[in-house]
Amino acid sequence: GIGRQGARHAEGIQHVSGVHRQLVEDGRRWGQHVSEVWRVMFVSGAYVIITVTFHVPIVYLVRELALAIADAATDGAVQADDSGWRSACWSAGYTASGCA
Repeated sequence: GIGRQGARHAEGIQHVSGVHRQLVEDGRRWGQHVSEVWRVMFVSGAYVIITVTFHVPIVYLVRELALAIADAATDGAVQADDSGWRSACWSAGYTASGCA
């Protein structure tokens, strides 16, 4: 008979039609589209919680990580000019440990 997965032959071999495959693919695409709003809300909420809790912008953390990787890869030859970032962080009332 015809079920959710398609027709079965007398030998029990399942045959999935092209229409069924297309419907399943379209359903998955639509499901991802519908759940996109919830994924965006989760990521935005996580960003706010992390930045508020640790008083450090994510962009700053990514920059520091990239500089640390570059510094390790070049055996300390990379020197970063932190004056703009750190002074802005200190003037906002954060401690050096909160920014570094």
